[in-house]
Amino acid sequence: MSHSYNSYSRTLLPDAIQSKSWEDRMREARNEKAVKTELSEETRAEKERFRLHSYT
Repeated sequence: MSHSYNSYSRTLLPDAIQSKSWEDRMREARNEKAVKTELSEETRAEKERFRLHSYT
């Protein structure tokens, strides 16, 4: 059973299967958080508009 393992990695997964680098994961997480923040702001604004229109 001969596998090519990355000697610097803490995982036993072969190099071809290992996930992205830490920086890539953090970049993706920041992007996802920005999208969620933007969507929550839009949702809040939409609820506020709906609330204001329901009183008129």
